[in-house]
Amino acid sequence: TKPSCTFYDITTSNNSVACFGGFGGSPSCSTSTFSIGIMVDPANTSQPAWNAGAGYDMATGLGSVNAANLVNNWSSVTFASTTTTLALSPATITHGQAVNVNVTVAPKSGPGTPSGDVSLVAQANSKPSNTTTGVGTFTLSSGSVSGATTNMLPGGTYNVMAHYAGDGTFGASDSTPIQVNVTKENSELLVSLVSIDPNTGAVTNPNTTSAVYGSSLFILRADVANSSGQNCSNNPVPCPTGQVSFTNNGQPIDKGTYALNSKGFTEDQFPQLSAGMMSVVANYSGDTSYNASSGTASVSITPATTYINSPSTHDNPEPVGAPVILFTVLTSFSYGATPTGTVAFYVDGTPVPGTATLSPQGVGNGYQYVQATLTTTVSTSGNKSVTATYSGDSNYAPSTSTPANIDFVYPDRLTAAANPASVLPGAQVTLTAFLDTTNKSPAPTGSVYFYGDSALGSGTVTLTPVTDVNGNAALQASETYTPSQTAYVYAQYSGDVNYEQHSSPGVLVTLLTPDFSLAANPTGVTISPGQTGKITITAAALYNFTGTIAFQCPTFLTIPKATCTLNPTTVATSGNTTLTITTTAPTTTYPIPSPRWFITGSEVVVIGVMLLLLIPTRKRRLKRAYSVLLAGTLAAFLLACGGGGGSGSVNHIPGTPPGNYSVVITATSGQLSHTIITPVNVQ
Repeated sequence: TKPSCTFYDITTSNNSVACFGGFGGSPSCSTSTFSIGIMVDPANTSQPAWNAGAGYDMATGLGSVNAANLVNNWSSVTFASTTTTLALSPATITHGQAVNVNVTVAPKSGPGTPSGDVSLVAQANSKPSNTTTGVGTFTLSSGSVSGATTNMLPGGTYNVMAHYAGDGTFGASDSTPIQVNVTKENSELLVSLVSIDPNTGAVTNPNTTSAVYGSSLFILRADVANSSGQNCSNNPVPCPTGQVSFTNNGQPIDKGTYALNSKGFTEDQFPQLSAGMMSVVANYSGDTSYNASSGTASVSITPATTYINSPSTHDNPEPVGAPVILFTVLTSFSYGATPTGTVAFYVDGTPVPGTATLSPQGVGNGYQYVQATLTTTVSTSGNKSVTATYSGDSNYAPSTSTPANIDFVYPDRLTAAANPASVLPGAQVTLTAFLDTTNKSPAPTGSVYFYGDSALGSGTVTLTPVTDVNGNAALQASETYTPSQTAYVYAQYSGDVNYEQHSSPGVLVTLLTPDFSLAANPTGVTISPGQTGKITITAAALYNFTGTIAFQCPTFLTIPKATCTLNPTTVATSGNTTLTITTTAPTTTYPIPSPRWFITGSEVVVIGVMLLLLIPTRKRRLKRAYSVLLAGTLAAFLLACGGGGGSGSVNHIPGTPPGNYSVVITATSGQLSHTIITPVNVQ
């Protein structure tokens, strides 16, 4: 943690991450089921993978580096020179044989003892930078390795040197190469068929010798071991390289040849193995350290069992003589290939002609599903026993279904009628149903019932075998009932072993209730503005109606400047009322002159002249003149009061405008209400 440090050693952490367990999940996961876990140390599954610690560790390596300090201090680092000496014996061996190793590392000058590790490196040719192979590592003790051995030298003739990596004080150095000659050793090839639980991914059998086809997942594995039968995946022996080829009864399995991995084995994962006796031969090619070898394994694969469902049709019963589709589903628990082969159908033990079509329906929870369908016709009626048989194939065993009972029936037609179709409350209606066929025989049996009204069902249905006009067998049914409501009623035929069940179309039965009707005479009137039109409205009782009928004009009459009256406004049970429509004629008004309370000067002069002309004598005339003058003055005054000229204009007031109108008359009695529309033409 010092700022001057070049490397920071991380000691608290781990690199365990979330993982998904189960088959196909992450390796080294803490759970073996299909769930979430964490990565764990394979050698200690209770510990997360991996924990950090002092020095190098699997979580962080050397830790983290301070790049600036590393660059700044790079040139200041110096190491003391060393000399490395190697001794090997013997120099000629068979691969896998132990060799004595002695190594000494000493300073070229000065005191001190080098520490750290020394590695053996095999050099295959003169270019060791390209072809070096690490053989093993040894830790120095007091500057040397003494009495150590190794059996990891690869096959061939080559040079081996010791490489000292150095420590904090002493620098690296290499020994003088020593030539060795390592001849090949024999190998053993072990072949096994590994069985795996498909749900958990766990190995259920590491070396299966017998299995049911498709019952589990398999891995065909080949392990190359040394001459002592030790493999490098579990033992400290050199690992072989090269390839392994697989054949089954002489034929390549899947892609045929597989390369060995770094642990000296190879796998053909999830091979498709057919049912039967499987004779697997594996051939190892060998390499510079191991001779070629072969291995065999015999495995008996039993065909998977199958189950075939009882046949079905889209409907039951099915019509005689019409195309019908028979189908069934073939099932097998298998992770293998889709079943092939054939499916045959039988009706009452007789094979159905034709070849069924097989349609794979996919795989679910390890099950294979195949649907078989066949279209055929059946020429006779009755309840038939239908079975299906699967032939099986090389991987799947044959199977036969349990019988299915399917009715094959003749078509028929059912009609219904009601007599009478309309009745008053309390009256009865007779329902009849007619089931007609197209066959002279057999005669239809079974039952017929009527439904649609709650009053039905408690009566007796009479069945009568009859024939139709063509002499075909028929069945007639009848029932008499008292309707409780207006409703559509239906007939239902139960069907029998020869004829299909049927429902008739509905027939309306009307329950008449007390009511009344309205009629107008004439149906409408034509009148001019200012005239009156009359229409007789007649209310007639229906279905034993008794009650008072009230008539009413519309609240808002749509005819402008018109009135609507009814006389009388009520009738008992039935009767007439007179509708009167009165319109308004157009009118004209004139202005009234305004009064004047004075006479003009010219009017006074005229009056005076007239009075002077009337005086005959002096006296007598004077008296008369006064009288005439008084009368004239009064007349002039009266004329002045009544004259003076008008101040208004002539007004034309329109009446009911011409047009086509209608009047809606409402008649009610209790909850009953009816209306009638009478056209009115004003012109």
